[in-house]
Amino acid sequence: MDLQNAFVLHRRPFKESSLLIDFFTINDGKISLVGRAGRGRKNSQSAILQPFTLLNIAYAGKGGLKSMRQVEAVSNSLPLSGRHLYASFYLNELLYRLLASEQANPELFSHYQNALLALAKQQPLEPLLREFEFNLMQCLGYIGALSYCADTMDAVFPDRMYKYVPHVGIVPSIYKVAVDSSFLGKDLLAFEQRQFNQENLAAAKRFCRQMLLPYLGNKPLKSRELFINKPLKSRELFINKGMKRE
Repeated sequence: MDLQNAFVLHRRPFKESSLLIDFFTINDGKISLVGRAGRGRKNSQSAILQPFTLLNIAYAGKGGLKSMRQVEAVSNSLPLSGRHLYASFYLNELLYRLLASEQANPELFSHYQNALLALAKQQPLEPLLREFEFNLMQCLGYIGALSYCADTMDAVFPDRMYKYVPHVGIVPSIYKVAVDSSFLGKDLLAFEQRQFNQENLAAAKRFCRQMLLPYLGNKPLKSRELFINKPLKSRELFINKGMKRE
């Protein structure tokens, strides 16, 4: 059995004494495994099967549901708290909902790990989230270059207005000023370089919402509710109940 790096995205009870765990792995992408280690708090394997802990795992089996054979913690769980903890759950929910099963994406795995480390260091939240969202959509092939128009291949000019069309890309906008569906060229060029500042952060957030909507659909993100509702009581509340499989 070959061990590989992995993070827990989501876990929930399975049958009488097992767990059904969704991992994001460096070699195999998102996989669902049955852990037969039991769910008790005193169980050592169950205790380390928590989000935001870098693990080494090995599994076996064929088909869509395989069995976990080995798990060990590579490091301690990252010290996340407050809004940065909520943001970490947001990253997990994006991956849980957008990743196809068993499609390797080591570049995205690296972006995710780096984002978690930055969140643990309490780095500014908005630029960090926007960078991950752009990296995520680029790694999944859902967005192309922002420096030229998808329909004409003309370069994007800093002082002109453009709009983002899902499944197409950047095209010229009929508007001369920024509105909900249009963006200034200089902002698009900054987004492509992952350069976020106080002047373009609002536009970056608006762009990311438009970019993600066709792939997330109208189903609300549970993690977004954490930012506006009462404080999170425990990780288990979200891990086991917040993201239910359809």
